[in-house]
Amino acid sequence: MLLKIRVIPNSKHTSVELLENGRYKVKVREKAELGKANLAVIRAIAGYFNVKEDSVRITSGATTSNKTIEVFGVNQGNEYDPK
Repeated sequence: MLLKIRVIPNSKHTSVELLENGRYKVKVREKAELGKANLAVIRAIAGYFNVKEDSVRITSGATTSNKTIEVFGVNQGNEYDPK
């Protein structure tokens, strides 16, 4: 499953929110330096979809706040798919 997300680093708390346009807003506490925010985004998305961190990959936008994320093991209904 491919997700379009907007990352907001250096936030007070970590959260994942589905927006009306089908995109996700991901807030993380880590700063956008040395890949810290990207790792926090992977952790947050993995927790949101109840999959392992290995199942989440940034496919584009590694150095920007707009990213495309690929999540394996999840169907379109946001339910865990053990396949």
